[in-house]
Amino acid sequence: MNEFDFDRDKLISIQNRIIELQNEKIVKLKSIIAEDKKQSSSNLFLLCFRKISIYFFSLLHKSKNIIKKIFNFHSNQKKKQIEYKFFLPYEKNLFFSYHKDSLEIKNNSNNLKIAVFIHICSIDYFSEIEKCLKLFPYSFDCYIFTDTSESFSFINEQLKTNPKMNRISFIEVYKETSPCYSFFKLLYQLDVRYDLICNINTYFKSLNNLIDVEQFFKYLLKHLLGSKQNIEYIINRFLTFPETGMIRPPDFPPLHKKISISSEDLTVLKDLLEHYSFPSSFTTSDSIISNYPLGTFFWIRPEVFLQSIKDNYLITKTIEKNNFSFNSDYELFLSSLLLNKKYKTENVFNNNYFKKSLKTRITFFVHFDRNNTLSETDLDYITILKHISKELIVISVSNLNESDLDKIKSPNIKIIKRANYGFDFGAWKDALMIYGFTNLEIFDEVVFANNSCFAPVFDLETVFSEMEERNKDFWGITSHAEVIDNSTLIPFHIQSYFLVFTHKVFSSKQFFDFWINLPYFETYEEAINHGELKCTEYFSQYFSFDVYCNSLIHLIDTFDGYNYSLTEPEAVLLCGSPFIKKKVFQYASEEKQKDLLCILNKITNKSYFKD
Repeated sequence: MNEFDFDRDKLISIQNRIIELQNEKIVKLKSIIAEDKKQSSSNLFLLCFRKISIYFFSLLHKSKNIIKKIFNFHSNQKKKQIEYKFFLPYEKNLFFSYHKDSLEIKNNSNNLKIAVFIHICSIDYFSEIEKCLKLFPYSFDCYIFTDTSESFSFINEQLKTNPKMNRISFIEVYKETSPCYSFFKLLYQLDVRYDLICNINTYFKSLNNLIDVEQFFKYLLKHLLGSKQNIEYIINRFLTFPETGMIRPPDFPPLHKKISISSEDLTVLKDLLEHYSFPSSFTTSDSIISNYPLGTFFWIRPEVFLQSIKDNYLITKTIEKNNFSFNSDYELFLSSLLLNKKYKTENVFNNNYFKKSLKTRITFFVHFDRNNTLSETDLDYITILKHISKELIVISVSNLNESDLDKIKSPNIKIIKRANYGFDFGAWKDALMIYGFTNLEIFDEVVFANNSCFAPVFDLETVFSEMEERNKDFWGITSHAEVIDNSTLIPFHIQSYFLVFTHKVFSSKQFFDFWINLPYFETYEEAINHGELKCTEYFSQYFSFDVYCNSLIHLIDTFDGYNYSLTEPEAVLLCGSPFIKKKVFQYASEEKQKDLLCILNKITNKSYFKD
């Protein structure tokens, strides 16, 4: 381990020399500046217009809740609705396919008869499904529902090489046919008895105005299938727990508060429940409303509804309603059947989803602790970064003692000890200048991170691999949505607790200029406004960018707080973020903190996630 005792004066002299070398370029810019002065009156007008716009939008933002209340009042007069109960009780129903209590694989799983039902409305969705079907560890029969005969040959060509598929059957359906009708009708006609059925639906027309349906589809598919280990885990839960009747993905966080159950759906449900002699209380039971498989992605034991399928009444009711809807009534009926037969509905989150990253990287990690100690979670974080980085630079702005420094000794770790000034961006700037910009050339990626988060709870290799496939120039884990706060416009920006720049960026003049000209901030507000916010604004002018948890941007329309990394930690986790901000235990409600700890304790035994 190499340690550097930081000499600020020497570094500032180096910085001044670098700036002097750029003086020629500055002289060339003077003519441009002079020209800009001629347009000062125009710029003043634009500035005033911007101020007025910000004030106007701030008033609009403050009146949003009043408008919503008025709109909701009139909507409710036309159609009574029941709010969809978004999150399940975590301590009971949410399981992780890779966690501290993973199940052993049962030997009798190969004898299972499995069917996969796939409802295809667009070929665009099929490539992702086909990849997942290749991951199946067991043999299965496949039934494809589609409204175009042209799709048959294409799908058949894609699937015929799958060694685990016993047979494939195509069922042509009308374009306006409900996927639930196709599902129930085929079960009614089938002579083959299956032990398990996996149902995949791609009919999301009614959601187009609510969310990004492609992200919704990928989220559901990842947790329904996603990996061989995840499929094994799901099937093994059915074999291990006879009371498990249905397993489905966790609810998609951006849909929270956006889905309601209409009076029409409840009328159909009530009619079905009365016909099958269900208790009257089932119609509005929270257990039913919170457990139904939103999106019609699920694994299920067919025996749950075999009696209902034999009775043609269910098929008849489906034909009567036969439309291109979201099928909430039939999803609710499945939930009712499960509850009536004492079966459990479970959610499985697929964190058994590992990909290997192929790129090399250097990581600059800023560590700060008020008590001048190295906590357990910070040590875990550094250890993880050490394994994914070819070289790790730990910048300590706390006075760590030698025993703590000894804990992170490693051949690929260097430590820079410096005073605590300039915040994260100041520390990263100093570290870059000490290391040398030209010395970065041997790496594929440069990572900037700090210890404002707990150690990652999910695999970082998978995160890097996923972002390599997206092929963007720079990226982060989460973003902050554009909002107006107290008449001040906060622009969209990538949150800076974890930033990654590719070789294209850090080998550029723009990267060099950004860091050389970056001042040392004296206040937290300056660090946010001219560091974190400016970083996204500056680099996005020249390079492409992305956010790993890109579906989180929709949470701004869903939750009350706009910094959801702090206020909605459980939603951030379910959207795939490996990071939990330490400050969530200051900003999130007690209920959300409890939910978060319940989730985390299913994943890890770490003491820093205990109550």
